[in-house]
Amino acid sequence: MEKQVRIGILYDLYGALLNEHQREIMELSLYEDLSLAEIAAEVGTSRQSVSDLLGRCRSKLEKYEEKLRFSEKLQRIRRRLEELGDEKLLEELEL
Repeated sequence: MEKQVRIGILYDLYGALLNEHQREIMELSLYEDLSLAEIAAEVGTSRQSVSDLLGRCRSKLEKYEEKLRFSEKLQRIRRRLEELGDEKLLEELEL
């Protein structure tokens, strides 16, 4: 799985566990697709501090997944529903 897509999925699952500032930076990166320089200008800090914060956030998200395995479990459920051909349930669950 592409790294950016994986981080996006993990953020969707665990983003609420980050603080407000971390969520703001992650969302500017993931959803607005801003560069480090653009994010730094937006929040009034340096590129380096944005880069460091994004790295720490990604690491936290990976650690949450390592412990809780929600993404892994959702992927297994999705694969099983696809095998069963249950498109309606797949849509309802929005997996």
